[in-house]
Amino acid sequence: MNRGQSVAKKRDELPPLNALRVFEAVARHGSFAEAATVLHVTHWAVGKQIRLLEDWFGVPLFERRPRGVVLTDEGAALLNDVSHAFERLGVAAVRLRHNRSTHRISGVVRVNVPMSFALCWLLPRLADFQARYPEVDVRVSTTSRKLRYVGDVFDIGVRSGPEEGAGLCPVH
Repeated sequence: MNRGQSVAKKRDELPPLNALRVFEAVARHGSFAEAATVLHVTHWAVGKQIRLLEDWFGVPLFERRPRGVVLTDEGAALLNDVSHAFERLGVAAVRLRHNRSTHRISGVVRVNVPMSFALCWLLPRLADFQARYPEVDVRVSTTSRKLRYVGDVFDIGVRSGPEEGAGLCPVH
């Protein structure tokens, strides 16, 4: 097995990374509800990610209590490793982001989403995005119709169910 195959095999052995991010937030706040607030998702979504991670590892990571959660021994060990990994990622991100040779993202991004998604999720976060990336001009359009194409009218389309069409790349 060459180095590329070895790295790919190790990557396949990784747990769901978004679930690890949720796990770390729950552990830090001691509550699914507080983690949901910090992550801007629902309590249900947090619970789903934790169940996914516990199923992946095959062990409970938290003891559920009437007023929050407490890490199990396995959860505490995982938190230690996850915290160190996120810290290293943070250091790498800061180093790369502040590298003078790094090119900033710029241009126009045309996003098409259902009206409810735009009002409840996208637009409340848009000001923060634009503060971070002032060189990006985000143009939002709304429709609930099925997406048939991407690229001519918009760059990104968000829908809640499976769709097929030229240029569409489903993300799960």
